[in-house]
Amino acid sequence: MKRFIVCKICFDFVAVTGSFILAYIVKFKIPQITLYFWDFQWGIIQHHAQIEPYLSSIWAVSMIAFLFLLAFDGYRPTVGILPGIDEMIKVVKAMSLVVITIILVQFFVDIIPGSRMVVLYFWVFSIALLSLGRLIILRFESSFYAKGMGARRALIIGASMLSQDIAERMIIYPAMGYYYVGTIDDAPPEHIHFHLKDRFKLLGAMDQYAQICLTHQIDAIFLIKRDIPNVAYRQLTQFSLKHNIQLNVLSEPIVDTPFTRVGSFDGISMISTMTMQQRYIEKKLKRLFDVGVALVGLIALSPLFLLISFWIKQVSPAGPILFRQSRAGQFGQEFNMLKFRSMIPDAEQGTGPVMVDESGDARYIKGGQFLRQFSLDELPQLWNVLMGEMSIVGPRPERPYFVKQFSTKVPYFNERHVVPVGITGWAQINGRSILTRRPEHKIKYDIYYINHWSFLFDIKICLKTFFVVFSREESY
Repeated sequence: MKRFIVCKICFDFVAVTGSFILAYIVKFKIPQITLYFWDFQWGIIQHHAQIEPYLSSIWAVSMIAFLFLLAFDGYRPTVGILPGIDEMIKVVKAMSLVVITIILVQFFVDIIPGSRMVVLYFWVFSIALLSLGRLIILRFESSFYAKGMGARRALIIGASMLSQDIAERMIIYPAMGYYYVGTIDDAPPEHIHFHLKDRFKLLGAMDQYAQICLTHQIDAIFLIKRDIPNVAYRQLTQFSLKHNIQLNVLSEPIVDTPFTRVGSFDGISMISTMTMQQRYIEKKLKRLFDVGVALVGLIALSPLFLLISFWIKQVSPAGPILFRQSRAGQFGQEFNMLKFRSMIPDAEQGTGPVMVDESGDARYIKGGQFLRQFSLDELPQLWNVLMGEMSIVGPRPERPYFVKQFSTKVPYFNERHVVPVGITGWAQINGRSILTRRPEHKIKYDIYYINHWSFLFDIKICLKTFFVVFSREESY
């Protein structure tokens, strides 16, 4: 991890220095070269501008850039969905403040003599070069950590669903700096997360942790087990301290509680519940985004709508083109969600409400499975978004029949309705159709989305959705 921090610092110095010199060349040298070759006037040529004053200011500018990158966590690991975007945002924020600082200091010290345009060029070039470098380093960083090189070797004690969630995030987000080695528990889990189906390892029982840690050179332990005795916990703590192993203790009841945040009470750490009222400006911005995307989508995709409608009517003339189904929206209010019909008419006649599963389904019309795999059947829901019944991003709306069922056996399932439901969402890009029949797993993604909601989070989910849909990931 330290090696990548050093790499970032070194590259940042080179990128800032290069951007500074490049800004000077573009402002003062390119016009002269162009004038020499093409013999026409290019603005005001300042022949007196020498590079020496700029070179003498490089250290000051580089130090200012380093301090602002440090302030915006530019040297901390970036994890989560599309981390490259977060890296670029850090760079834009930092370099924008660098330029503002230079302009303010320029009133007192002549840092960049000759032209204010050099500052503008420097801002553009520095953002471009730093962002490119960060993306390259991030790719190498994730690749190395995914292979266990430079990352902390992590052991998880407990095989519960939360334990598997932790292992899953280590695998999906290697930039966190943890390499999942395996799990120990007294019995194997009944179900294994689909992201772990090829990676889950049960290394032994609870009383074997000392031998396993030494054998596998463990650097970090994640204890996620409710029934561990106090004596065993103290022994584990002493063992971790003796062998310089990081011990992380997670409380399953607390972590599973929705709408919580970590805080302190006079220096004492605590976890508090929070209300789910979105900030007014962000709420309006989300709605403005929904209306804009829905309008543009309905207009731009109208030829595709006509083509799909024509196909459905040709292969299944007996039924309607659009399928209306009652769904539970925000605060549990029911509405009719629109979809292109992908199944035969009256597909649930005689069976009642059923879900499509991994085994396939014989109820599809010709081409219906194709529509479903690429989520083309969901496109009419842009109208639901325009009407305010749905959002572009949010927990996927479920049928009231299944909401009643899930609410009796899945804790906090009804609480997912405190925010607008969506066409796509955090759960959809982390399991898609697979999670439909696993509500106890799906609710964790919905709660995570609600706890961490931001407008930028919505944008990144939309971008990620395209990759998931076009790869037909976890669809059937």
